[in-house]
Amino acid sequence: TAVVVDDELIAVEPGDTTAEMYGLACDIGTTTVVAMLMDLRSGAPLAVASNLNGQATYGADVISRISYTMTEPNGLATLQRKVVETLNGLIQQVTARAGVPRERIYEVVAAGNATMQHLLLGIDPEPISVVPFIPAVDKWATVKARSIGLEVHPEAPLSVFPCCGAYVGGDIVAGLIATGVAQEDKLRLFVDVGTNGEIALGSAKRTITTAAPAGPAFEGAQIRCGM
Repeated sequence: TAVVVDDELIAVEPGDTTAEMYGLACDIGTTTVVAMLMDLRSGAPLAVASNLNGQATYGADVISRISYTMTEPNGLATLQRKVVETLNGLIQQVTARAGVPRERIYEVVAAGNATMQHLLLGIDPEPISVVPFIPAVDKWATVKARSIGLEVHPEAPLSVFPCCGAYVGGDIVAGLIATGVAQEDKLRLFVDVGTNGEIALGSAKRTITTAAPAGPAFEGAQIRCGM
């Protein structure tokens, strides 16, 4: 059986393995990481798991983590390793629940804010934190999953979503695509309430986005009294 992803042959397997085609969809949140195992034949989800992002001990928000990569000699490598370890733990959980070998995961797609996507790919996120706040990579990017240590099929591609800007990342682009906000004529509001909060308002004619750090509002950071 020939395994082809897009236009690339990634494996030739003995026998008929066409019944076993799986993909992994990942949400790389600043605080929480979620992984969903998908049946690529039907598009149905088979298992889902979530866990705290292993990077959290190095900073609660994106600016803290960018600062860590700038001040620590191996900061970028450390943060990349932590999020990959988190993902591999989730891969182990979802494959065990679904009874699927990890080697049958042929494609991985990840969405997160721009900083999280940079850290996942091992790309220096410093440009995001300084004027004029431009991501080093804002286009659809694909690498081999094995190049960052993901425990799936060794030739499986890992793709991340394009970003609208430094603080409106691939997670918002994925949400706009999934909900059809930017493809329909009806005016709608899309809100992502997370550690980094984003809002998108628009339609197929025009869509405007903005963002603000929402984590402190949830955590009571720097508040002396009240909640």
